[in-house]
Amino acid sequence: GRSARLSNLVDVFPTLCEIAGLPIPEGLDGRPLSQATQETFSQLGPHHFLLQRESWKYMTFGADGPDLLYDLASDPHESHDQSNNPACEPVLKEMRARLQEVLQATGALC
Repeated sequence: GRSARLSNLVDVFPTLCEIAGLPIPEGLDGRPLSQATQETFSQLGPHHFLLQRESWKYMTFGADGPDLLYDLASDPHESHDQSNNPACEPVLKEMRARLQEVLQATGALC
């Protein structure tokens, strides 16, 4: 079946462990798909992070790089960056704050 929950390739191994009834090793970045949420996080490079929550996708390229923000509900092909749209400033602030929470929780560095 299909699901609106977000997942990442790092979720495949823990999912297979869960299906097979095997213990999931500690320290994995992924989680079983049965625990998937409406949020996903990826570190794409040393200072390049992606956070997707519901229909919003936020990417940052570190302190000197740009921020990108897309509303995937209205722009599924990511053609129109909303990071400079004043109407989207509350969403951008929320995504930045949430990314910092995730980075602190995972120990990743920005």
